[in-house]
Formats: sequence, C-alpha cells, structure tokens
Amino acid sequence: RRDGSISDRDWSEAAHLDRKTLRRTREFACERGILYRARDYTGGAEDSAAWQPGPSAVPHIEGARKTSPTRWYTPTPRAHGRADPTLLRRTHARERREWALRCRLSLDTEASKETYKDSQHPAAKALRSLYAQRRRWASLTSEQQDARRRARREQLTQLHQRSRSAWFDWLAQRDELGRAADRLRHGRATSTDHQVLAQAPATLHLGMRSTLWRHPQSPESSHSTMNRRGIAPPVRRRQQLAAA
Repeated sequence: RRDGSISDRDWSEAAHLDRKTLRRTREFACERGILYRARDYTGGAEDSAAWQPGPSAVPHIEGARKTSPTRWYTPTPRAHGRADPTLLRRTHARERREWALRCRLSLDTEASKETYKDSQHPAAKALRSLYAQRRRWASLTSEQQDARRRARREQLTQLHQRSRSAWFDWLAQRDELGRAADRLRHGRATSTDHQVLAQAPATLHLGMRSTLWRHPQSPESSHSTMNRRGIAPPVRRRQQLAAA
C-alpha cells in the first residue's frame, strides 16, 4: 500500500494468515530489524498503521533491484500461510462493518471521550442491549428456548386482552429496532435508522419490568409520570406529581 499503510485485516488476507499469527510474525520481523512501524494507527475506520523495511532488509532489497533477471530467471514463489482466504474475507467483512458502526457511534460522544463499548449514547446502548439479548438466546439449548416460550405464553394468558395487544405492539416495534440494527451492522442503514435506535424505549432493556409497553406515551409526558427506566414511582410520589 501507499506509504506502507495497511490494516491488519488486509495484511492477513494477503498473507493467508490469521491475525494472531500475523502479529507474532510481524513482531518477530521487527525485533530483527526486518520491519519497523513508520506510523501508528490514530483511530477511525479509515486509518491504519504504516510499515517500512527495516535496516536488516534494505541492503537485500537494493541488491535485488540492481540485479537484472536473466532469460532463464525463475522468480521466487510467493509464500502464503494456510488460513482459508475465503473464510478470512467473510470474517473480516463482518468485523469491518461492526468497526465502522462503532466509529460512527463514537463520533456522537467524541466530546466526552467515550467509545462504543462504554458509550452512554442511546443508540449505542440500544445496540449493545439487542446484541446481548441475541447472544443470550442463541446460547440456550432448544429445550431451554421451548421452556421459555411456554412460560411467556402462560404469562400472556394471565394478562387482560388490552395488555396482550399492547405487548404484541411492542414486539412489532422491537422487530423494527432489530431490523434497523441489522442494517447498521451490514452497512445498509437508512437515513432514520440511527435516530430510531437512539429513541428506543426502556422496554428494550427491561422487557416486561418496564411499564412503558402498557402505557406508551410521548417522551415529554413519560418523563413527568415515570422515571428514566420506565418504572412508575410510588403512589405518594405520583400524587405529588399530579398536584404539581
């Protein structure tokens, strides 16, 4: 690459090495003066570190350039690792999409020096919650998943019809949040996906423990009768709020 700038993932794909092996090999070369880091990675989805030949490699490179190949010269075959390049590209494509999304969300919290991992930006919190829920569900066995479905159906049968309808409405909203998250993750986000996730209600994080799914309200009115987690305050406190 120009100026020796290349990402670990691009380098890994070119060398047919997983990134862990690539880093060990690169560290070995740097310790022996074969490579050196010309520029550090500064952050973001577009930047990467730059590498140049080290002092031990420069004489050999210059000597090779001065030698004119003969008619019967056979170039040295390029060495590759044994990692599956198709699998590497597929894995790295997913990782690049996720990293680009994290960098984008971090821009919203740049002033506070937060990152996607610990950002309190509502969109970042919504994405972390959705991904965590999916991981937990996928970690269950089919028997455990069936047991949870039966328990939830039993719970729903005990609700009033209006409450059941409100819960199904929330599930439809959650599906839309999930589709927005998937589009962001795969680099196909619409102009409103980021805003949709930023405005996700507390029900996304708390499920039925939140009361917002029973009584959906506008953000302005909900702040006056419910706390930040969507849980109604005690009766006396509600009476005080009503009197105010």
